[in-house]
Amino acid sequence: MISVNPVRGVSSNCFQDLIISVAVSWERAFSFIFFESLNIQFDPEGHSLIGPAIKARKETSIPLLQEYVGMNLQKRIYSNSEEAYGHLVLEIENGNPVIIYISSFWNPWGNPHAYQRINDKHFVLVTGIDNSSKELICIDPTFSQKQEFLPLDHFMQGNNGTIFTIHKVVPKTIIVKDLFLKIAYKYGQNQNSEVIKGIAQHIGAAINFAEEFNQKHDFWACDFFQMIDTIYFARIYFYETMRYICEINKDSAVQFTLDELRTISEDMAKEWEIVQKSIIKNYILGKTKNEKKFIQTLSNRIGNCAILEAKMERLIRTIEKKNGKI
Repeated sequence: MISVNPVRGVSSNCFQDLIISVAVSWERAFSFIFFESLNIQFDPEGHSLIGPAIKARKETSIPLLQEYVGMNLQKRIYSNSEEAYGHLVLEIENGNPVIIYISSFWNPWGNPHAYQRINDKHFVLVTGIDNSSKELICIDPTFSQKQEFLPLDHFMQGNNGTIFTIHKVVPKTIIVKDLFLKIAYKYGQNQNSEVIKGIAQHIGAAINFAEEFNQKHDFWACDFFQMIDTIYFARIYFYETMRYICEINKDSAVQFTLDELRTISEDMAKEWEIVQKSIIKNYILGKTKNEKKFIQTLSNRIGNCAILEAKMERLIRTIEKKNGKI
């Protein structure tokens, strides 16, 4: 069995949890691969709720994962789960953990609302195979902090032929300026400040938290919280990325600009953290006499996030106009 401990609470989805768990077991820095090219869209037309009107899309930087973390992650799609299982066995025998797709319908330790009820996309990490039962030994930080055992028939039924192989490779030496410019370019591809401002204004004018929170089977799955949580983690990791780059930077000529970016990104992360935690608090406490005041405060906080986002966008554009010269 391959030794990987589940790590949770530092990412925004199950797939990232698995990457982080492997990176930690390899003692590799990983924060900068989650700087995410975050694209936020908001289209309130045709939606009675705000949550479904928000689309927050982000991506994990797989090229940086291989280049600088030394983790070669490859998606492999087979015609069926039987073929996928055959390759999975070979990978495990060679000492390589494997990420597998598994429908929540077939995940026995997962969401109790989904097991044998709902087909939702989910991923777990296979670290071994039990020789006697043929069960897959898995970690799944989203739902468990210990090893779990997936029956072989559950894999065959719940997998769609998709697995991700993970191989350890030699990482490149990080050149701070090159890494930063890749991140700046990605960040500059999306302009989110005006969208965030629009979300803030609609929250101040029209949100009904009870309806938002009751949209799905539980609060944590409702669109409003999921989208805010996605943005929050994207900005947390952007700050972690800037902090990491500042720590390893040795070039005094670029330090001032990096420090400025780190300061803005830290302020953004703090504001989104307040937003996320205040929404959770509101859900736990329920509707209060100060509901209107809370809504206005939340709207103002997200408005502050929009201001900081615009400030970061202007600074990134200035850097781009200098043709990559920080």
